[in-house]
Amino acid sequence: MTERDISASETPLSAAVYWFNKRGADELTAADEAKFEDWLARAPENYRAYQSLERQWLTMGRVAEDPRILELRKQDRENFHQPFRWRRFAAIAAILLIVIMSGWGAKNSGLLDGFVGHSDQSKQIARNEVGQRRVLTLQDGSVVTLDTSSELHILDMGKIRSLRLVKGRAFFDVAKDPSRPFIVQAGDKTVEAIGTSFSVRMDEDQVIVALLAGKVNVEQKGLVARQTRRVDLDVGQQLVASNESQWKIGKIDVSRETSWMTGRLVFLNDSLAQAIEEMNRHSERKLSFEGDIVPEQRIVGVFETGDLDAFVKAIELNRFGKVISKSDKHIVLAPTDKKRISE
Repeated sequence: MTERDISASETPLSAAVYWFNKRGADELTAADEAKFEDWLARAPENYRAYQSLERQWLTMGRVAEDPRILELRKQDRENFHQPFRWRRFAAIAAILLIVIMSGWGAKNSGLLDGFVGHSDQSKQIARNEVGQRRVLTLQDGSVVTLDTSSELHILDMGKIRSLRLVKGRAFFDVAKDPSRPFIVQAGDKTVEAIGTSFSVRMDEDQVIVALLAGKVNVEQKGLVARQTRRVDLDVGQQLVASNESQWKIGKIDVSRETSWMTGRLVFLNDSLAQAIEEMNRHSERKLSFEGDIVPEQRIVGVFETGDLDAFVKAIELNRFGKVISKSDKHIVLAPTDKKRISE
């Protein structure tokens, strides 16, 4: 790869692609690593661009195993057999092949059903089933990561960028455009941003908004103007809003808040009942305690989404419960200490 400096006029996305390819090809020297860290810290837009690229790479990585792409790579090696040159170029070529072919591979292999490209996006719907997670690129360049069991409606991408989260959770990395507000409706609440990174989750009667970069405001309109409620969130804050009278703002752990986007769930002293509910959201196979009586215990750990076996093993090792029945669809446990249970 040709050596070059990242100029101030270069777009965050093009610079992110340069660094991503260079790091993926394992070409970074110690000096390069320092330059990369400096570029990341130079502006929030740089960090968001690189983070978005990484998230899309995780999603698109499966395309590399598509038989049609593997066959194309085989043909290229046969047609352009230059061992020394190929060995030098192989790592970068593999990355660039996926970047170039990803649109074709995703569209034709069904790996990204519901992918939102650059066509007319008015009134489009993206849905995820249990265990699915995907990245959507909107017409304006914004990137949405849609969680398991979630549904997102794209209402308008014109002068006002308007979307509605019907259920589940989504992370929004918003392309900056001060003239076009970015609005996400969730129940009777609206979240407005311009160039921002934030997540919105609908959890039964609650709407949870977490802000990772930029600024957003959350609003709920009442029947009359004076009943309208609005809060402005700062970076690192989370709003849990149940109704007009129960709005609570707290701090978030950024790595924990975004872990689900890489297929992990982080529990830091969460109640066992909450952890089970979250694990069940990401798995067709469900976990429960006998009689729906869950021990009043707290759990700490990091688990792969959908890996109920590892989660159950942790429960057993901590003596919170023991398995009494197991099938392909359901795992049932009984409390080890029946004195510490909650209903």
